[in-house]
Amino acid sequence: MSLPVESATVQRLPAIRDANLALVRAFEAHPAYPSQSTQRGGKIFFMWDFASRTNAMFESILQNTPPPDTPATRDSVPNVSPASMSEGQRKELVGDAVGRCVM
Repeated sequence: MSLPVESATVQRLPAIRDANLALVRAFEAHPAYPSQSTQRGGKIFFMWDFASRTNAMFESILQNTPPPDTPATRDSVPNVSPASMSEGQRKELVGDAVGRCVM
């Protein structure tokens, strides 16, 4: 289920992306991150990975590049630039990215 996407949300995407990127950096600064990153497991690594994939979704939307493969977009959003998607697919991608930040 995707969130309704209003034009005000679309206008705020750069700010939402920046807040998510600050979260990615905070996870990277956490004392447990280096060892969890090496092991590719643990709570901090999992949250960092989720936020990093969310950031890649924002970059796709803002830079018009194909979205990353995530469970949220798999089978519902094609692996093409947002400009090549239908309006419904673009709205779903934006709704998924914003929804991930709400989580």
